[in-house]
Amino acid sequence: MSTLARAIETAPEQGSTFDCDWLVCMTGKGSGAARVGFGRYEWRAVGDTGRIAALHILIEAMHTLRAQWSGAILDWVLKLPYPWCPREALAAGAPAFEPVQSVLKTLAQRA
Repeated sequence: MSTLARAIETAPEQGSTFDCDWLVCMTGKGSGAARVGFGRYEWRAVGDTGRIAALHILIEAMHTLRAQWSGAILDWVLKLPYPWCPREALAAGAPAFEPVQSVLKTLAQRA
């Protein structure tokens, strides 16, 4: 399985927490089916030490797409900055497939 994730840049939070959106695109090893999804990372640090005490990964949506779309989706996401991607860069070169556009619309609305 190929998995390509991008954390979406956001303004840093105060104190010992940091939350941000993420985008993931992956392909199934056997089937080649593509998956596109998004959610939130929630990091919690120990006091002001900067050490991470917990990471919660919330999956808000995950779409399974036909294998024939895998190439276009992976070509697009490989061109995005890694690991931090500016939110405004997400749409550049994105495939016009409805599930991809739905994910991008939701992430754009959170800006």
